[in-house]
Amino acid sequence: MRQLRFLEVDGLRGIAALLVAVFHFDAINFFSDIKFIENSWLFVDFFFVLSGFIIAFNYEKRISDLNQLRDFILLRLGRLFPLHIVMVILFLMVELLLLVLSTMSASFNYSAFQGTRYVLGLVLEFTLLHALPFFPDTSWNAPSWSISVEFAAYIAFGLVVLLSVTKFRRVVYGMIILWFGYQLYVSPLSMESSHELAIYRCIFGFFVGVLLYKVYLHVSFSSLNSRALFTFFECVALGVCIAYVSAAESFSSAKMASLVFFVVIFPFLYGKGGISVVLRTRPFQMFGNLSYAVYMSHTFVFSAVNMSLQFVFQDFVARVGGDYYLLPDASQIVSLATGTLLLMLVIAIVIVFSHFLNIFIEVPYRNKMKNWVKNRTVTKAAQHETA
Repeated sequence: MRQLRFLEVDGLRGIAALLVAVFHFDAINFFSDIKFIENSWLFVDFFFVLSGFIIAFNYEKRISDLNQLRDFILLRLGRLFPLHIVMVILFLMVELLLLVLSTMSASFNYSAFQGTRYVLGLVLEFTLLHALPFFPDTSWNAPSWSISVEFAAYIAFGLVVLLSVTKFRRVVYGMIILWFGYQLYVSPLSMESSHELAIYRCIFGFFVGVLLYKVYLHVSFSSLNSRALFTFFECVALGVCIAYVSAAESFSSAKMASLVFFVVIFPFLYGKGGISVVLRTRPFQMFGNLSYAVYMSHTFVFSAVNMSLQFVFQDFVARVGGDYYLLPDASQIVSLATGTLLLMLVIAIVIVFSHFLNIFIEVPYRNKMKNWVKNRTVTKAAQHETA
């Protein structure tokens, strides 16, 4: 079994984050009517499956008592929370700016703190509870709903590992997958837009990823080293991914996304194909390293660009439901070519902005949490030895 970081799936994660960002760009462009792009919201489920695999790979054998469970949760909090809070604060600053502008100019008719961005919702955002079905729907930063439910999945995983007997753990994983998958599949609600289904969607996908880890443990392909054969497997996996995402129009087929991504990710875990070689190159690794920042920051960049254009072109943008969107039907103002150039511009801004977020927020605070947990563990061990 490989002991190194899975660089190939890092590259895939970077591509998926960019696809989600392109999906959220609403101005007409050359990609607007491509079904694969229209359905790229499904790559959030790719993140859930991949997260389940990576977490199980790194932590299943490292949680055996309450102290280790606490350390696991703290480490995951250090990974998710700092950037999430920074983005919420930035959106709060946008709302405060709107409040000031609306009082200064009568022509600026956008009201602050409307839609899902209400003041009391900040409490839910700061506690990572905002996407759980027990609370009202609030989304200061639209993509952050997945961070809320993924943190809940971390806690569920940690408790399962701590409380279940090792030889029966696979059965517990299977029961979780079956129950949450069933609840997701039979629900009459839409998976794309339903606040109520977020937790089912995430835990189902996350534990499908845990199951992928278990399969990976038992399938080594150690004696199979044909580059051509593994390249074929990877091409098939990408073909399945493109075909499925492009065709996932029906109500029920979209709910199978996690199972499809199980199949898509599997051949890349071995890193033996030609596409894996490409994914290990510097550009794809850069996108992989920036994937979380791209995912969390792109709607803020879109909002900032739209607000800027408001002052240049009156009636160019519209504010809908607490978010800011370039009008998808504003063909008189934005041509297909102009919209495509604008898409390229804002994606470039997102990448640059994400680079700075990664350098100044993600990495430093993640390392601070790692060091704090490590030092705390060493201190407790020393105290135990001297007791």
